[in-house]
Amino acid sequence: MNRPPVLKERTDTIMLDRMNVKFKNYSMFTDFERVYSFFQDNYVHHLRNGHWSCSAWAYAHGLPWFDFVRHYKIGLWEENGKIVGLCTYEARPGEAFIFTANGYEHMKPELLEYAEESLCDIDENGNKTLKVSACTVEPDFSEHLLSKGYTLDWECDFTVYDYKKGLPKSDPLEGFRIISFDEEHEYKKAADAVWKGFDHEDENDLDGYMLGHHIPHFRKDLLFIAKADNGDYCAYGLIWLDEVNKYAYLEPLSTVPQYRRKGLAKALIYEAINRTSKLGATYMVGGDAKFYKDIGFETQYVIRHYRKVWR
Repeated sequence: MNRPPVLKERTDTIMLDRMNVKFKNYSMFTDFERVYSFFQDNYVHHLRNGHWSCSAWAYAHGLPWFDFVRHYKIGLWEENGKIVGLCTYEARPGEAFIFTANGYEHMKPELLEYAEESLCDIDENGNKTLKVSACTVEPDFSEHLLSKGYTLDWECDFTVYDYKKGLPKSDPLEGFRIISFDEEHEYKKAADAVWKGFDHEDENDLDGYMLGHHIPHFRKDLLFIAKADNGDYCAYGLIWLDEVNKYAYLEPLSTVPQYRRKGLAKALIYEAINRTSKLGATYMVGGDAKFYKDIGFETQYVIRHYRKVWR
């Protein structure tokens, strides 16, 4: 009979400048909202501390490939019950994203040690591997990664559309209109649209797609669809709203291949910007592709993805 693995809690206590910081393993049943609030509480305008948005945290849990089985490997560091450090993956172990509360950045080397111990993967040659991200707004951590044997794997821009420069206007769309999912909601058509929009040729897992609709902070009225007059769902864009810090987060965005180069994604984003402005948002976080910069998003910093292989 196979027995479930025994979870061994770390009991070490870190003394930092008269602070008493303790480690605990993450439990999504009790800690999901606490981490969500951690990102909100340590918010910096335009996320220029290199943090995820709280929405990125929620979105990751709604991905069908998120590794729920090993979510206990995500690490939390607390001081007096308040989260001051987080070491997590986005989809599964083998990658690590390291965040600290503002003023606790000196803890990142300790969190990196935990990532190497608990979040590494094993390749086909028996080597340990780990991918770790750091941003150009945290140069000390980037230097630390290089000193520990990490090499730059790839990088991408972090972009923002600031509403202060004016709300955009879309050109009229002939044969299409932008709707939100609370106006009509055909789940299978929406699931197929986002799946095909990322160039998948196999059938989408509807149950996996539905998971994302039941994650806290998901809103049907902020899921936008470009719908053709023939009823096809042609482009798909989901917006998450941080109502505390007044910004919108776009993830994911895709267009079905046969409907590309018709201005649908641009029209969808512009509609989302105008609607979220009415809900209090002051900017939108976008993606790295040239497309975003062409329609008004601006780079705030660069996210660098490092990789290390060791025995």
